[in-house]
Amino acid sequence: MSATKPIKNQENIQKLKDYFLGKERYRDYTMVTFGLNTALRISDLLSLTWGDVYHFDKDCFYTYICVKEQKTGKSNQIYLNDSVLQALSLLMVHTPDVTKSSYIFPSRKKGLFPSFNFSSSIINSDFNAVGFRDINCKDYFSHK
Repeated sequence: MSATKPIKNQENIQKLKDYFLGKERYRDYTMVTFGLNTALRISDLLSLTWGDVYHFDKDCFYTYICVKEQKTGKSNQIYLNDSVLQALSLLMVHTPDVTKSSYIFPSRKKGLFPSFNFSSSIINSDFNAVGFRDINCKDYFSHK
């Protein structure tokens, strides 16, 4: 069993974020920002809806969210820092028809639940494009 290996080099993190922003891939930018800043598993990220992070009645983001981890069944309170909130704001502006029940990171195919395999393969190919040759997104969005 290998340990999770976080990206610690801020320059590499910024390089990855700039790559997504440059391609106007706000969904992927937000997914990476959210994952790196909260240490949530990708399966837990993909299950989040806008209603989990945004208070529609007050027109603002929550600072803390409660996430029931799919793997362990444990509930955790997660702090959403400024980086995550800014990424969510950017994504929301570029996402049509945001509702409480719509997924933050939807499948590219309408109406389907977002898939871990599809999402991780996209991120892995992006890691390679940015120059992270020996990195697997599973190392960053999963806990052992």
